[in-house]
Amino acid sequence: MCPDDEVWVADADGNPLPRGEVGRLMTRGPYTFRGYYNSPQHNAEAFDAEGFYCSGDLISIDEDGYITVQGREKDQINRGGEKIAAEEIENLLLRHEAVIHAALVSIEDNLLGEKAALIWW
Repeated sequence: MCPDDEVWVADADGNPLPRGEVGRLMTRGPYTFRGYYNSPQHNAEAFDAEGFYCSGDLISIDEDGYITVQGREKDQINRGGEKIAAEEIENLLLRHEAVIHAALVSIEDNLLGEKAALIWW
């Protein structure tokens, strides 16, 4: 975020939420990208009518204006139509005594759309 960014919190229907409530990050500013190239469907999903971008991050803004990231709207990987809940896989792996950190992320795949990549140590 930079000082010229406009930021607010929206509910699932795109309505503003009061300070302290958790909702979707909506942002617009000079450094916010303006849209997906040649993809009106993605733009319609990611931007509201006023040009605010919904990043998919879940945040809250306190009374002093501080932003706290609370999570992601969707923590899923869509592998050929199969929905994989990344957090569930990570939590299973973290049960093993040799695993300190784990992250399941998506990688673009030409056949399946996305595939899962697991990082752990």
